[in-house]
Amino acid sequence: LSSFLDASTITSVHYDEVRRRLQLSGLSPTEYTSTPYGIRTQLPVLPLSAILHPDETKVPDDHPMSHWYLAILGCEHGDHPGHLLGRVCRIPPSESGVDLLYAGWIRVVRPDMLALSPATVERCRSQIVVRTVYISHPARRYRDPEEKDPDDDRPHGSIFLRLSRETRDALCAQQYTTSLRRPDQAHPTTHRLTLSHHDHTVSIEYDHTLEDGGKRLTMRARVEVSGGLGPSPHDVLSTQSPSEVSWSDTPPWFTTRRDREVTVRAGEKEFTVTLGLTFLRPSWYAIQV
Repeated sequence: LSSFLDASTITSVHYDEVRRRLQLSGLSPTEYTSTPYGIRTQLPVLPLSAILHPDETKVPDDHPMSHWYLAILGCEHGDHPGHLLGRVCRIPPSESGVDLLYAGWIRVVRPDMLALSPATVERCRSQIVVRTVYISHPARRYRDPEEKDPDDDRPHGSIFLRLSRETRDALCAQQYTTSLRRPDQAHPTTHRLTLSHHDHTVSIEYDHTLEDGGKRLTMRARVEVSGGLGPSPHDVLSTQSPSEVSWSDTPPWFTTRRDREVTVRAGEKEFTVTLGLTFLRPSWYAIQV
């Protein structure tokens, strides 16, 4: 879908219009509910086999064609008005009744067929169903230990960090103000996270190194704390060893959160900073504090 790479021309389609086009009475306005299994939502899905012939489609060998679907999205491209976009996904059979949805990829001879024209929708309408699915949390990706994701082997082109929403909300509840400064020309491999409290500031500098064509990542985090923990002006924070922690990663990228700790002391009080790093997709990691 090379014509869809320019996302600035993608526009949303109102829920009522999507329901009219699909003629699905059971389609409700999209809601997202956080659960231990992932983010629960309802999506109209279409079996991939309904529009792509197996001879024109290559799917990973460990998941048959029957596991693959198009999640029909409420948006369209400016160059293809009236064509709803279909996102390739995989929904393995579930004995528990919890249908986990995974983003997927395929190789096709005619990738333009993934743009669902009105004629395609009309022809396949009887096979479009609304399903309740669970999308893994971005910062806590549920993964079957036996599952292999093609993204797990792709090399990093560069590294971008983002503060997970859970971390931002938790810090806000503790009266911290957060600021994440991204790399610039002067410091192309450095992210700086500042956590400001009324009586102290935590500064965390993340610096990364990529080697072997993007297949080896080393991430270092240096923690500095200034301010005080108590009413006495002598209770000044001083960072204890280790003030620097590190992570290393190679394909397949480590997809579960890994924590490191830095301890700071002020008099008899102790201040521990726990840093987490979670792979999201090639070149992107979530950081937790």
